[in-house]
Amino acid sequence: MTNTIPLTESSFATYLALATTASGTESFGPVPDIQAERRKEQDARLKEIRSLLFRLDSGLLLDAVSILRKPILIAALLGRVDPAQYAIINYIRDALAQPDDDHKDRHFIVPFDEEASWKQAISNARRAMELADFNHYDINRFSRAHAVADACMRWERRGFKVALSTFGPNLDGKDVSRICADIEATIQSIGGRNVINGILAWHTANGRIYEGSLLYGRVVDQLGQHREPSVPFHFLYNLALKHLNAAQTSRHPKDDFGQVIEFARDLGAVFDVESYVVYENMSVALGNFHHTLVDRIFWDELFGFQQWQPTVAEHLLKEWLGHVEAAGIPLPAIPLAKWRRIVSSLFKVSSVDKFVVTHPCEHVDAELGLAGVSHLFELLTITAEKLNDGYCTPFDTSKRNAPYFPLYRLSQEVWLIPPRAILGRAIYERVYALLRGGKNSQLERVMGAALELLTADAIASTGKAPEILGEQYKEGAARKSPTFEVDLASETDRDLILLECKKKPLTNAARAGNSLSAAVDLAQGFLDPLVQMARHEKHLYGSGLHFVSGKSLHLNGRHLTKVSVTMTDHGSMQDRVFLRGLIGALYGVKLTAVDPANQREAQKVNDAIAALQDGVTAILTLTGEPTDKFLHRYLPSCWWLSIDQLYFLCRRSADLRAALAPLGSITFGTGDIMTEVSHSARMGLLAKHRQP
Repeated sequence: MTNTIPLTESSFATYLALATTASGTESFGPVPDIQAERRKEQDARLKEIRSLLFRLDSGLLLDAVSILRKPILIAALLGRVDPAQYAIINYIRDALAQPDDDHKDRHFIVPFDEEASWKQAISNARRAMELADFNHYDINRFSRAHAVADACMRWERRGFKVALSTFGPNLDGKDVSRICADIEATIQSIGGRNVINGILAWHTANGRIYEGSLLYGRVVDQLGQHREPSVPFHFLYNLALKHLNAAQTSRHPKDDFGQVIEFARDLGAVFDVESYVVYENMSVALGNFHHTLVDRIFWDELFGFQQWQPTVAEHLLKEWLGHVEAAGIPLPAIPLAKWRRIVSSLFKVSSVDKFVVTHPCEHVDAELGLAGVSHLFELLTITAEKLNDGYCTPFDTSKRNAPYFPLYRLSQEVWLIPPRAILGRAIYERVYALLRGGKNSQLERVMGAALELLTADAIASTGKAPEILGEQYKEGAARKSPTFEVDLASETDRDLILLECKKKPLTNAARAGNSLSAAVDLAQGFLDPLVQMARHEKHLYGSGLHFVSGKSLHLNGRHLTKVSVTMTDHGSMQDRVFLRGLIGALYGVKLTAVDPANQREAQKVNDAIAALQDGVTAILTLTGEPTDKFLHRYLPSCWWLSIDQLYFLCRRSADLRAALAPLGSITFGTGDIMTEVSHSARMGLLAKHRQP
C-alpha cells in the first residue's frame, strides 16, 4: 500500500520515547469517586484518542498499535519499561478498535513524527487507565510474551545480550552462531545417532507419532496456561545428522543431552515463532505481514520434518513412477517394475520411529541382482560426511541436504534408512532430481499431468472416482475464445468439489525465513489455483460448465468446495484458519517491497490477489451477495492439501466429501494437518467419516 508508512525495527523505541515524555502534557483533575462519572470520563478520553490519532487516507496502518503491544509487554517483563506502558498501549488499542460515527472505515493513524498528537493520546490513555475500576492489563498473566521473556532472561544470565525491537527480541547473529556451535559440539560428543534415537524415542513416548507421521503441530489451549516452550527437534535432528558416525565421547550423555534440549528450547523461544493460544493467527495484521509469514515458515524449519504420510507413501511412489514412465519419460537406471520392487523392499525394512541399518544384499531377489541393487544404492545414497555439510544454524536451509536422499552411507558396508515418513518423501525427491538430470524437456509437463492422475487415484480410493478429469471448456462462443481446463471435479447429491493441481514446492529460501519467497510460494501453490477455480465457479453460478467433450457440470444449489493439491506439503502455510485470515487481510491490497529490486517478486503476489479479486467480483455479479458475506463463506470452503495428505484422508472414506469432513468441522489450532487429524481421531471424530 503506497500511502502506508511502514513500521520499522526502531518504531518501538520511537514510541517508548514519546510515551516516557508524555506524562504531564495534559492536566486532569482528581479521579471521581462515583463509578458512572469515571466511566463517562473514560469514554471521553478514548474518544479524544480517536480524534487525535485517526487519519483518513495515509499514515501508519491501524494495526501498528496492536503490533507494538508484544514488544512492550516483553520489555515490561524484562524490567526495561514501567508495566504501566503495557496498559497504556492497550487503552490506545481499545480506543481505536471502537470507532464512532466520526471515524468509520478509518484504516490509518498518524505517524510517530507527529509527536504532539501522540503525546496527547498517550496522556489520555494514561488517564483512562487511572479511571479503570481494576487493572485489565496485568503483565503477570501468562502469555506467549512470558515464555519469550523468560528465555531472554536465561540468555542474559548466560552472558548474551538480547535486543528488543518492534518485531520482538533479537540475539546478535554472531551470538546465534556461537550458541548453535555449542549445541552442535555437545551433540557430536554424545554421538549423532544417539541424539537422533533420543529425539525419535521422545516422539514415541509423547504420542507425537500418528499413523507413522512425525507430528509437529503447535501445543495450544484456550486459556494460555503456563508451559515451557517447545523443543525445536527438527533443527537438532539435522545437526545430529552431521555426526552420524561420531563416537560418543561424553562422560555424562544424559546430562549433556538435557543441556542440548535446554539451549535449543531457549533459542527457539527467542525467535518467537511459537503459538501458545488457539486463537493466535486467526486474524492477520497487515502491518505485520512479513512476521506473520515468518512465524509460520520458520516454525516449520525449527520443528517440522519433511515427510510423506507413510501408510500411503509406498503406493503413491509406485503410482507416480508408473505415470511418469507411461508418459514417455525414461526412469533412471532401471525399468518401472524394478523401481517398484526396490521401493517395496526399502519400505519393508524401514521403521516408523527408528533408523535401520541395511545393505544392498538385503534387497536382492530374482529380479534385482546384487549388482543392480548396489547401483541403485549408489544413486539413492549420500555419504555420512556430506550429510548437511555446512548446516550450522536454522537459517542455513540451503545446506540441509538430508531430505533429498533416502539412504545414508556410514561405511563401505553399512547404510542407514531414516524413519519411514522421511524415507518416502526422500525417495520422491531423489528420483525427481535424477529425472531432472535427464534434461527431458517434457518432464515438468508430465509431472503436472502425473499429479492430476494421482489426485484422481486418491479420490477413486474412496470407491467413487471423480466425475471430471482434465476436461476443457471455451470461454466464449468465438472460434478463438480462450480455452480453460478443470483438473478434477467430484460430485455428491449435496456437494460439488473442484480440485486444481500445482506441483509447486516450498522453496528453501522460504523455509529459511524469507517472507517474500514464502508469499510467492503461497501465490503459486494456493492463490493461482483459487484464481482458476474462481473462473470455473463464475460459470457454475451462471449457465454451468459446458466442456468441449460434450460433458457438462452444474452447481444445482449444491455446496461448492475448492481444493488445491500440491505434490509436497507446505507445512503450516496450509492451515485453513491461517489462510482465511491471510487472504482476508490481503484482499484489495497491493504489496510494495522495501527493496525495489524485489518488487518483481512482490508483483507476483499482487497479480494473484488482483486476479482472485476479479474472479470474486465476477461471481458477485451473479450471486448479488455483499462482498463481506460472500467472503465469509467462500474462504472456509477453500482447502490446500499435499497429495499424500489427500491419499491418507481418502483412505477408507465413502467419498471425497467424507474424506475432507474431519478437518472441516473443528480446528485444534495446531497449524499442522496431520496433527489436526490425529486430534480428531483421538476424539472419535474420524470414525464418523470412515468406512470399517
